[in-house]
Amino acid sequence: MKRFFPLFVLMLCLLGVQPVWAVDLMSIDNLSLDASADKATDARALAQKQGTQQAVKQALKQIASDPAAVTDAAVASANIDSRYVYATDIVWEKVSAHRYRAMVTMHLYTAKVRDLAGRLGLNPKGQSRATTLVIPFWQDASEAWHTTFPPDQDVAIQQAAAQSGVILPRGQDPSQAKLKTLTTLPLSTHPVITDLKARYPSADIRYVAFQPQDTALHVSVFVPESGGMRTLGEFDQPLNAGEVPSAPTYKAAMTQAMTLLEGSPQSAPITGQTSLMLDIPISDVKARFQALSTVRSIANVAFANVQDITPNGLRLNVGFKGEAAALQEALISSGYTLKAVDENTWELGQE
Repeated sequence: MKRFFPLFVLMLCLLGVQPVWAVDLMSIDNLSLDASADKATDARALAQKQGTQQAVKQALKQIASDPAAVTDAAVASANIDSRYVYATDIVWEKVSAHRYRAMVTMHLYTAKVRDLAGRLGLNPKGQSRATTLVIPFWQDASEAWHTTFPPDQDVAIQQAAAQSGVILPRGQDPSQAKLKTLTTLPLSTHPVITDLKARYPSADIRYVAFQPQDTALHVSVFVPESGGMRTLGEFDQPLNAGEVPSAPTYKAAMTQAMTLLEGSPQSAPITGQTSLMLDIPISDVKARFQALSTVRSIANVAFANVQDITPNGLRLNVGFKGEAAALQEALISSGYTLKAVDENTWELGQE
């Protein structure tokens, strides 16, 4: 997939000026471009101009109180040009000597479209802002993380997350990026997260991680917090031994993840609660999450939130009621070893 930005943005970059925006965008998918001219370059320019008009027209219909009022005549009178376009994603394109054809997604500035709707007397509806940005990503066999899914899985995830109040990055958006470890995700400097935060500055970010294992698709739902991530929940979507997760499996898993997001109240403080950091240096993914499940199953544990995930293990923030000795005894009786790293940190190992 290719992405093209308006010319003035490219000029700023060439001049060494880094534009910093907090923008809210409207994305118009599956725009079909087809134009002919004496030269291929002229055909392309004409197709892009027509595509921009189509995109703005569709966006106006989404915003206008009466979509029927958005007529071709009204759009033609507005002198619509590339100033409305933040970026264009090209799904495919074909260029010949006199003709340009393409399928694109155009990302438009919401504020500019709303302003145009007001000037055209379209009585724009009250702003309807999604409040949650859900970013799904998956782990491959090498334990690298990706934000771009295979097409069938991407469609299934989109369908499962299609509900009011939720933004989900569209297929092929953002461009594929390998996320080496989960610890990179909360960082504002990561290009994927920076791009999404710029597009949806008022949205709360949530992450849904998919980890294919031997007999299950393991799913974790995270919230970024200072210093790491808090786990809202995790579960296994069962598979037959050696089965590759199918699109229906991902859809079912994403549906359950969305249910976790809908019903995830903040944990109420518990009287007499104590907390500590628990390191689990276990590289085997299945074994490390089994250890996490064991910690969470202990009766006096109020929460065990994942603060860090690396290729070598987990770091948990564990809250519990009662004495630390009781927690220590329960973990040892479950077959694990414990070593005190310092006053507030333990290291859990396998016997």
